[in-house]
Amino acid sequence: PTGALETLLALLFVIVTLSGVAGLFITRLLPAAITRSGEPLVYERIPRYQHALRAEVEAIVEEAERRSGSTAMGNFYLNSLAPYFQRRSSIFLLAGNPSRHAGRILGHMDEYCRYLDEDLVGSMERLRDCVERKRNLDFQNAAQRLLKVWLFVHIPFTYSLIIVALVHTWVALAYGGKL
Repeated sequence: PTGALETLLALLFVIVTLSGVAGLFITRLLPAAITRSGEPLVYERIPRYQHALRAEVEAIVEEAERRSGSTAMGNFYLNSLAPYFQRRSSIFLLAGNPSRHAGRILGHMDEYCRYLDEDLVGSMERLRDCVERKRNLDFQNAAQRLLKVWLFVHIPFTYSLIIVALVHTWVALAYGGKL
C-alpha cells in the first residue's frame, strides 16, 4: 500500500483475516469443550447459578458447624473456599490448565479431610461436589465470554473493511477516469 486509504484497507484486511482464523479455531474448539464439561448453560444465567452455588456452600458449612459444634469447617471455608467461590472467572482462565485452581482446592480439601471426624467428612464431600460445579461454571462463563468478545471484535472490523473497500473502489474508479 502506498497511500493512507490503501494502508487502512490492508490493515483492516489483516485484522479481519487474523480474527477470522482465531474465530475459526475458537468456534470449533470451545463449543465442543463446553458440551464435554457438563450441561451447557445459558450465559446470562451463569451469575445466578454462581450466587446460588455460593449460598449452597455457605449453608453446608453452617449446617456442619451446627452439627459438630466446631468452627473447623467455618475456618476452612473462610481461609480456602470463600476466595474461590467469590472470585469471578475471566477469559484468561482458558489459557493453560483451566482446572488447575480447582485441583489445588480439591487437594487442600483432601488434606483437610484427614483431620475431620466422620460426621464432617460427608459435608466435605458435598463441598467437593460444589467445587466441581464452580469449576464447570467458571469454564463455561470464560468460554462463552470469549465467544462473545470475539464477535464484538470481528464484526465491527469486518464492516469497516467492507466500507473502506467500497470507498477505495469508488476512489480508484473516480481518479482512474472510469466514472
